[in-house]
Amino acid sequence: MNTLIIMTCVVVFTIIMILKMVDKKSEYIKWGLGVECGCFYSSRFTVNKQGITLIGYQKVLGVDSPIQYSVVEQNWWGKTKVYGQVVVYGDYKSPNCFNIAFTNIPYGEEYRIEVLSNCNISRGKIKIMTE
Repeated sequence: MNTLIIMTCVVVFTIIMILKMVDKKSEYIKWGLGVECGCFYSSRFTVNKQGITLIGYQKVLGVDSPIQYSVVEQNWWGKTKVYGQVVVYGDYKSPNCFNIAFTNIPYGEEYRIEVLSNCNISRGKIKIMTE
């Protein structure tokens, strides 16, 4: 009886963890920039198909304020290699989002999205589509 309860708990826990992992791939990454913090880095992700698509929304203080999105690879001591950059101006609010395709990115696991602003107050969210 006890082993049945333990096995049931393990199965339920495994199903919950798998659902969280699947749901995490569709979540947006929220970011905010300002005077004190002009740069944001996403968590690491893997590129399998030599490209990614970035889907996002942003709100900036000034209409002409640029936000730069870059695909970067960082090694363990912080050396950064840039694989693609794009600058997005102005606000993108729901339902209007921006779509940015980055191609010719080598296969790898140490990629991040760098969001950069020149001391402008801004916030937004992005989704990284790797397939």
